[in-house]
Amino acid sequence: PYVLRPGSSGKQYFGSNPTGYFDKGATLTYTINSQGFRGRETTLEKPEGTVRILGVGDSFTFGSGVRNEDTFLSVLEDTLADDTRPEIEVINLGVGGYNTVHELSILYHMGRQLDPDIVLLVYFLNDTNAGGTAQAFRPKQAENELPFWRRHSRLADIIASGIEQGKAADRLVSDYISSYKDDSIGWKRSREALRKARQLAEQEGFELVLVIFPVLWNLTEDYPFQEIHDKISSFVQGIDLTVYDLL
Repeated sequence: PYVLRPGSSGKQYFGSNPTGYFDKGATLTYTINSQGFRGRETTLEKPEGTVRILGVGDSFTFGSGVRNEDTFLSVLEDTLADDTRPEIEVINLGVGGYNTVHELSILYHMGRQLDPDIVLLVYFLNDTNAGGTAQAFRPKQAENELPFWRRHSRLADIIASGIEQGKAADRLVSDYISSYKDDSIGWKRSREALRKARQLAEQEGFELVLVIFPVLWNLTEDYPFQEIHDKISSFVQGIDLTVYDLL
């Protein structure tokens, strides 16, 4: 549906900067290289003797909210750097808002031209177009947006906020789980995209690995999306792909 503009840059505003990580004005600037993805400049042709790894995914892969050197793909490249190994290059093809279908498309139109040896397809649970994530974690309403009775009673506001958050969380869980029913259109499209990505990997001669990125919420034994992780893993293993579940 859209790609990153080659050679561009953009600034994101975060509203606050409690840890001092962001730049002045609570902003962060993203830079897109001449090939049209985040990271340092590289060539379309793979240098001789280089092992090339591609990361394909959404905003988690792109690295929304973090500097380029702090994206997990940059950290991966630094971690793998070793004089005893071949030269390893990790390229970030993440684009905010993408799902599995879009990721297959960018892998087909752009990724395979980079001649990868390994492709990490990073799967987030809303790849079935399940919604509600932003609503469940949105900040509290500004005071001037609250009704009269909440502006004038701190206790009433606390109770109402708790109820709203609980309802939003319940909606989030139920929406995600229902989006993974066997007859869900989003899950059907996601499965078909994964099958086609598997075929593309065979055709182009690279190793395809699926990485499941969890919802960063309640990461305990009570994590509410475990059954979704299990369902994705089972399907992916069934089409003979390696899967790493980051949960």
